[in-house]
Amino acid sequence: AELSAALKQCAHLRKQFLEYFTDGTLIGDCILTEPNPDAHVSAYVLSDRILMVVIDQGQSKSLNLKVDPSPWMSQPGDAFTVKSYDGSGKLLATTSIQARWNLATPIATGDIAIYEIPHP
Repeated sequence: AELSAALKQCAHLRKQFLEYFTDGTLIGDCILTEPNPDAHVSAYVLSDRILMVVIDQGQSKSLNLKVDPSPWMSQPGDAFTVKSYDGSGKLLATTSIQARWNLATPIATGDIAIYEIPHP
């Protein structure tokens, strides 16, 4: 039952963010300025936006990630807007961030958080 639920979740997310997976460039965790062994980060870059998928692999209640999307932007900037999604693809919040962003994401072990960053 757990595997079935995970596959359905992944299928929905794949459909929602399909363009990143088919047309985007995978940069993995290169969007991070420091590694975090408790996080699996996969980022994808399109010409006008970035998608970052974060999976908590540790035992923490939240992950602290240091992120810098600016090297991957076609138009450099010091501030960006980020859309936060939960593991079901539901939009949770839209916030402004600085280029060097300290992300504290409260996700459970094995859960997924998704961040979409449009170019400025």
